[in-house]
Amino acid sequence: MATRGWSVTLACSPGRGLDAVRERERVEIVEIITERDIRPFQDLLSFVRWIRLLRRLRPAILNASTPKAALLSLLAGRLTGVPMRIYLVRGLRLETESGLRRRLLILMERLSAWSATQVVAVSPSLREELLSLRLTCGQDPIVLAKGSSNGVDVERIAEQTASVDRSALRRSLGIGDSDYVVSFIGRLRPDKGALELAEAMCRPELAEDWLVTQGDIEDIRALDALKKVGRRHIALGWRNEIHSVLAISDVLALPTHREGFPNVVLEAAAAGVPAVTTDATGAVDSVVHGDTGLIVPTGDVVELAAALARLGRSPDLRQTMGARARARALRDFKSEVVWQAMAAIYEGGPPLSSATDGH
Repeated sequence: MATRGWSVTLACSPGRGLDAVRERERVEIVEIITERDIRPFQDLLSFVRWIRLLRRLRPAILNASTPKAALLSLLAGRLTGVPMRIYLVRGLRLETESGLRRRLLILMERLSAWSATQVVAVSPSLREELLSLRLTCGQDPIVLAKGSSNGVDVERIAEQTASVDRSALRRSLGIGDSDYVVSFIGRLRPDKGALELAEAMCRPELAEDWLVTQGDIEDIRALDALKKVGRRHIALGWRNEIHSVLAISDVLALPTHREGFPNVVLEAAAAGVPAVTTDATGAVDSVVHGDTGLIVPTGDVVELAAALARLGRSPDLRQTMGARARARALRDFKSEVVWQAMAAIYEGGPPLSSATDGH
């Protein structure tokens, strides 16, 4: 956007990696602490800071995402008269909640949509879920291109992955060249399918195979489940890059319960690594079943293990699916494609989307 002549300010919570973003993007960055969970005093303070920021900037456009930050910033944007207020929906936390908490999250989503002038969903299935749950206050959500919030730099990921000495890195981890490696990249918690993945890796059909995870273990239940995999589980922790783990991977597993559109599947595709994911909202859009990977029912350990084992037994199938996944990422999910679709919204042109026909 900056190269198209826009003055860009990024406002977000402080966190790991923000300095790298500041250096890479070279735009103004404002830190506004926003807690994921409900914190009345902190939320009120964040709301006031949003009002002050928007009054100072007087932006033509406000693009907001994540449930809490979107709610606070879009309400502040409506109050301060920002002309274009975009709610970029990256997923629905309410899908894995119940009771009072779910009802509260539904209310938050509807308030965010009411405060926005345009709702944008990052995947076709997420758009359908927004409409099914009547969360958009009568608006018809747009999908950017074929989906995703930012696309992926396919060529860069492919080059970085190819630059890694796969055999040497495997040996350093105690993994043989011919061993079958399943990888998981992301936060390790129950709603990301960590429990099902650990249980699947303990089943007889995968009992000799490796699981490599990259990301923070955020839930004690996930930690306990992964311990059962034993020495076949290698936990790399959080890292700022993913090409090393992709280089040693045969298959990416994402047995998630909810997503918006999982970019990690596209990143794996860029490296020629097929994925096994679920039919959960968002995740179901990231793989073409039987072509670029496999889709299993959400929460089904038996089907997850069977799908991973199927790919484990067939290197040729993995290679074919990986190549097709990369071709799809190049065609539909390059970052420039998604950026152009968002720029069309910003600049008043027709959105580059086929939301009405499900694409």
